[in-house]
Amino acid sequence: MATPPGRPLGDDPLDDPPEEVTRADEEWPVAREYLAAPPPPPTAEAPPPAETAAGASRRRRFPPDAHPLLVLALLALLLALPLGAWLAARDGEPAGSGSPSPEPAAGATARTTTEETTSEGATTEASAPAEVRVPDVSGSELAAARQALAAAGLRVRVRFRESEEQEDVVLGQVPQAGGRIPRRSVVVLTVARAEERVRVPDVVGARLDEARRVLEEAGLRAEARRVGSEEPEGRVLRQSPAGGAEAERNAVLRLDVAEPPPTVAVPRLLGLTGPQAKLRLRQLGLRASVTRVESKEPEATVLRQSPPPGTRLRRGTTVRLTVSRGPSLIAVPDVTGLEVAGARAELEAAGLRASVVEEPTDDPAEDGLVLAQEPRAGARVARGTQVTLTVGRIG
Repeated sequence: MATPPGRPLGDDPLDDPPEEVTRADEEWPVAREYLAAPPPPPTAEAPPPAETAAGASRRRRFPPDAHPLLVLALLALLLALPLGAWLAARDGEPAGSGSPSPEPAAGATARTTTEETTSEGATTEASAPAEVRVPDVSGSELAAARQALAAAGLRVRVRFRESEEQEDVVLGQVPQAGGRIPRRSVVVLTVARAEERVRVPDVVGARLDEARRVLEEAGLRAEARRVGSEEPEGRVLRQSPAGGAEAERNAVLRLDVAEPPPTVAVPRLLGLTGPQAKLRLRQLGLRASVTRVESKEPEATVLRQSPPPGTRLRRGTTVRLTVSRGPSLIAVPDVTGLEVAGARAELEAAGLRASVVEEPTDDPAEDGLVLAQEPRAGARVARGTQVTLTVGRIG
């Protein structure tokens, strides 16, 4: 290229090698004519701005005489390179495909549809709804309920409950039918199971702890009731239901278990009436046996008791009571017309006593004879009662 006019070759300061050469100049050498001229010397009116030594020594400039067509050709080339790369990448895609999609990350699901298995086993692909309606499966058999819930896009969890209803029939469901829940949610079904029956083992005579263990192994439970007995403490006396019978699993058996009978002190009952003494003993858990005897004491009075007061007895023991029947009654014999001696003897023989009262008489035939008696003949009086005799005497 020609040297710029007005400056002879060799007079340009840029003809000499520069003191500093940038890395970019080494990679892309630039002709001297394209290098910028050094700045004019500073004047007092306008001092030059500060620059680095490398920037001040040399700067690039675009060729001032570049042709406009060359510039347009360079721009077209720069635009054609990325367009060609894009077309080459596009040619590798299948026809009809849109813009390439980014590859899914590891573990991410690339498909946005949900695959479901119908009752016939065919795989269908459809967009999964956010919520589904819960079907009503109460009263259905378990297999049919599972199928209906699976068709609705729901999962099933089953819990069994012993019931008298038909086995494997759905008794209830949670959530209830008709509600809307997210797809793939769990529906809990309560399903009937037949009540299981077991044979009752015989535990009579065994100790309570051993009886409980045997019953638990058989699927049964025990409820003990303490009963006073002479048998060793803790031994099973009776059971209900009896051994050999059948019962529902987890049924409760009642066991009567022996324990030492408690004791009570016998109270003092002498002087009480028979009914009062019986009530007192019954309140203490004791029994009474009564023997009635004749006595001068008032009727129904307790005369004796056995065992004596203060004795300690087990509950249920019998206390013997002797109760007064009262004095015995006898008929007064008729002794009128008898001599005093004979009348007295007859009354004493009957268990009565005699007292004599004399009465004057003018009749010699009445002298020394019993003219009257009190109580009168035939009256019933207690043994030992005194009978008053009226005897005639000639004055």
